[in-house]
Amino acid sequence: MLPAHKIFDLGAFTIDPDGRILVSEQVHGATQFDEVLLRHHGLHVRGLQRMDYRPFEEYLGWHRTEVFKEKARFLEGIS
Repeated sequence: MLPAHKIFDLGAFTIDPDGRILVSEQVHGATQFDEVLLRHHGLHVRGLQRMDYRPFEEYLGWHRTEVFKEKARFLEGIS
């Protein structure tokens, strides 16, 4: 399995404006996929050690529109 930053760069998952991890419905895999990525779908990113490590929302927005693969998988309460 690739490191998280690599699969983020490939658009397999993104971070929504509320800080939740959203996995693309276009991504699939074997057991490792479920264990490593899918189990985080809908969970909030854990707190940062320092606020200056927080990514700018402008960059996350760009990632969601330009890199993220299609739509997020269904998650209760998220449209």
